[in-house]
Amino acid sequence: MIKVKVIKRYQNRKLYDTQTHKYISMGEIARLMMLSDIEVIVIDNETKNDITNHTLLSVLMCQSSDGIQPRHDIIKNLIVENLKSIGAV
Repeated sequence: MIKVKVIKRYQNRKLYDTQTHKYISMGEIARLMMLSDIEVIVIDNETKNDITNHTLLSVLMCQSSDGIQPRHDIIKNLIVENLKSIGAV
């Protein structure tokens, strides 16, 4: 059974885990993504908008700045699949 973990992003850009009642880092979100039984959802605390995709892209960029380069083909496939899903291709 998949558990949903709700993370709130505050105006100061800090991420807050609503279940553990602690701040969480981008690296911790990346580790959560590796767990098959957890779905992470990130909500902007002010607007209540779902900003999960934006946050996951930020996680990817943080890994790049840490020297972990994502594979080119994976990034390309993400872009192509996204365009297909919205009917742009």
